Amino acid sequence: MYRICKTFWIETGHFLSSENNTSNCRAPHGHSRKIEIILASKELDKNNMVCDFQVLKTGFGKFLDSFDHAMLINSESKHYDYFSKNFDRLVTFEKQDPTSESVAERIFKHISSELARNKFYTNKDGSPYEISGKVYLERVRVWETATCWAEYSE
Repeated sequence: MYRICKTFWIETGHFLSSENNTSNCRAPHGHSRKIEIILASKELDKNNMVCDFQVLKTGFGKFLDSFDHAMLINSESKHYDYFSKNFDRLVTFEKQDPTSESVAERIFKHISSELARNKFYTNKDGSPYEISGKVYLERVRVWETATCWAEYSE
C-alpha cells in the first residue's frame, strides 16, 4: 500500500455550545489548525505517484480555504444569529458543535465525494492530471493544537 499526505494550515475561530460542555471551550477562541489529507493506493499511476501533491492543493485548496479565518459555529447555538449577522466568514455545522472531529468528518466527506465524482484535475501550471480510480481518501487528520488531533475515516 502506498500513502501520501498533504498538509494544509488554516486559522479558525470556534466555540462549543453544548450544554454538556463546561470547559473553557465554551468561550469563542481560535486555533491554528494543521489539516492532513492522506490518500492511499495499492498501485502507482503512470507518473509513479499515488497523486501529484500539487493536485491536492489545486483540487481541494479552495474548499479548505473556506475554513480559513472563519468562525465555525453550531446552527443551534444561542449565539448563531449574532455571528451570522456580524461575521462575513462563517462555517455552519448543522445541529453539532464544530469540534476537531466534526471538522475532520466534514473535510473527509467533501474530498471523498469529489474524488468519487471527478478524477480530472489540474496541477499548479494548469496542465491536466488524472487521479487514478484506485486512489482513495484514507483519512483526514485535524490538529487543534501542537499536541492534540482528531481524525476521521470510513
